[in-house]
Amino acid sequence: MTSLEIYEILALVQKFAQKEKIECFLVGGYLRDQELNRKTKDLDFAISSDPKKIAEKVSKELKSSFFALKEEREIYRMVLDNGLQLDFARFKGATIEEDLSLRDFSINALAKNMEQGNTLMDPYEGKRDIKEKKVRQIHEKIYEDDPLRLLRAFRIAAQLNFKIEPLTLETIKKNKEKILNVAEERVREELLLLLDTPHSYPYLVELDQAGLISQIIPESDPNRNCALDYYPGKGVWGHCLDAVACLEWILENLQNEFQEDQEKLKKLLFEEQGLDSHPMATLMKMGTLLHDVGKAPTAKIVNGRLRFYEHQNIGAKITSLISQRLRFSFNASRHLSQMVLSHMRPGGLAHAPTLSDKAKFRFFRDLKNSALPALIVSLADRYTYLTPEERGQNKDPHEKVVKDLIRWHYEKELEEVDKKPKLINGKIIMEHLALAPGPLIGRILKEVEEATILGEIHSQEEALTLAKKIIQEP
Repeated sequence: MTSLEIYEILALVQKFAQKEKIECFLVGGYLRDQELNRKTKDLDFAISSDPKKIAEKVSKELKSSFFALKEEREIYRMVLDNGLQLDFARFKGATIEEDLSLRDFSINALAKNMEQGNTLMDPYEGKRDIKEKKVRQIHEKIYEDDPLRLLRAFRIAAQLNFKIEPLTLETIKKNKEKILNVAEERVREELLLLLDTPHSYPYLVELDQAGLISQIIPESDPNRNCALDYYPGKGVWGHCLDAVACLEWILENLQNEFQEDQEKLKKLLFEEQGLDSHPMATLMKMGTLLHDVGKAPTAKIVNGRLRFYEHQNIGAKITSLISQRLRFSFNASRHLSQMVLSHMRPGGLAHAPTLSDKAKFRFFRDLKNSALPALIVSLADRYTYLTPEERGQNKDPHEKVVKDLIRWHYEKELEEVDKKPKLINGKIIMEHLALAPGPLIGRILKEVEEATILGEIHSQEEALTLAKKIIQEP
C-alpha cells in the first residue's frame, strides 16, 4: 500500500463527504502513526451524520463490501484486498471536540478535517506525548466508558515501545477490578495483541504489577508466594514471567539457536495462523506464562525438600479452565494445555542414559503438532536456570535434547508424514490377514508407521510381516 493509494482513498472519502455536506474527520491511529513514521493499515473516519451512506458510496467506488461492526453505534468497516481497513463511525457526541474528549489516550485523540488539509486537531497534547513516547489517559473516567482500556494501555505501549505515564498507571491500578466487567473474548484478544509484540516481557511485568493479571488469571495468585526460597524474591509466578523473557530471547535468536532449521521454525512460529488469528509464537508466550501454574496446588515438603509432584498434570487442567474462561478456540486451548503438560518431558529425556530414535518418535507421536512449540517452551523454562552466558552454548543436557529432537524431526520430515503414501492401510490389513474392524487395526497402523519412519521396514510385504507379528503377540 503506497502513500499515493492512501491519499487517493482519503480524497475519495472527502469527495463524498463534501457532496453530502457531512463533516468528516480522519482520526486516531493513522495520524499517530504518521507522526511516528510508522506503517499502518487502518484508516478511521469520524463522521457527523449517516456514516453508512459514506461507507456505501466508498464501497461502490472501490468495488469492495462493508459490514456493520457495531450497528447500534453506527460503526461500519471495510477491508480492502490489499489489507487496508477503513472504519466509518458517527461522532461520539454532537461535535468532533466532544468525540475526541470521549477517546482513550492523548496519542489517539488526534483529528484532521478532511476539508481543511493539514490542520491537526490535538486538544490533549497527543503530539507532545508521541514525541515523549508515553501513553497518557485523557482523563480518569475513560475506564468507566470501556474498562478494556485498562489493558489496552499496556498493549499500545508495547506496540509503540512507549512508557505508561505515572498518573495513568496509578489510575489503572485503582480501577483494575473493572476489567472483570469486560467480555472474556475481548480481554483475551487484547492480551494476545500485547503478546504479539516481540518484547512484551517488560509490559507483561508492568501489567502484573498493576494487578491486572491477578484479575484476569486469579490462578496466578497462589504461585506468587510459593517457593520464594527456591526462586528468591520472585516465587513461582516470577519464574513464569522470567521464562517468557527467555522465550522472547529464543524467538529473537532462532538463527543462532537452530541454525539448520531456522527458516522452517520461523514459518511454524510466525507465519502460520489459525490460533485465534495469532501466530504460534504468541500462543507459546501464553503457554510459557502458565507452564508452572500447577506448582502451588501441588507443593509439598518431602524429606525436607519442597516438591511439586505431578504439577504439570494439574497445571494442564488449570490451563484448560483458564483458556475456556477466556474463550480460546478449541485448537488453541489444546496447544496451551499440551505445552503445560509436556514442559517437563524433555528434561526427563535429558536424564535418560540414551535417547533412542524410538523414544524420539514417540515424543512426536504423542504430542503431534504441539511437539515443536512444547519443546521450545521447555527450553525457555530451562534457560531461566542458566546464566545469560550459559544459554545457547549447547552444553546443558536439557538444551542438547531439545535441539537434537528438533533437528531429528526435520531430518525425518515428520511434518510431511501425513502427505506421504502409506505402505499399508486398514483395508489391506483386513484383506490380507482376515481381520475384522477394531482397535487392533489402529495399533498395527501405528506400529507400522513407527517402523517406517525409523527405517526398519520399506515395503508392503515387510509391513504385513510386522502386522502378523503384532497379531501373534499376547
